[in-house]
Order: sequence, then structure tokens, then C-alpha cells
Amino acid sequence: MSRFEENEDNRKNIQEAFRYYSQTLIKDMDVKQIADAADMIVAGYAYFWKKDAVEVFDLNDLDKKAIIQNNRVVYSLMSVVVDDIVLSYYLRNIEMLEESAKMTKEYNRDGS
Repeated sequence: MSRFEENEDNRKNIQEAFRYYSQTLIKDMDVKQIADAADMIVAGYAYFWKKDAVEVFDLNDLDKKAIIQNNRVVYSLMSVVVDDIVLSYYLRNIEMLEESAKMTKEYNRDGS
């Protein structure tokens, strides 16, 4: 039994979103570019604020990534232990992540 929600439709939607986010974000990007684009980096994990989720990449192994929705990991290619770690970093730093994402959007909108 999976540690993720078993609702089949929800699982498919999360997987599609995960593939979309992952492909659009890291396609042709190296670690430095991903780190520069991140809204927050904590202990080698890059966090990206999306409209309906937070995407997390392990900068030491870009094949390891996760999606956080509603304050829980809903899809992951990381271990259970690492899921707990990235979630705890997220929960401790959620306000900073939100502020960083807002500042990035304002910066990009102004063209500065």
C-alpha cells in the first residue's frame, strides 16, 4: 500500500502535474540554473512555488524530486525519510518561500 492517497483520479492528476512541472522546469537546465531559479534552497533542496503545489528537487541528484500539496508530500521519487525531511524544511520555511515567490513574480513583471 502506498503512502500516498489511493484515490485513482487524484493519483493520475498528481502524476500528470509532476511530469509537467518536472519536464518544463528542468529541461535543458543544469544544477546551477535550477538553484538560481529556485524560490528557496534549504540543505541542498530547491523549492519552487507553483500555483497549486510546491516542487522540490534534490540538487545533488536531479532525478530525486517531490511535489508538496496541502502541507503534505503527494508524489515523490525520494525515500520516505527524505520526504519527511523536505516536508519539515518546507513547513518551517513556508512564509519565506511564499514571500520569495511573490518577490520573484513582481521582479519579473517589472522587467527589472
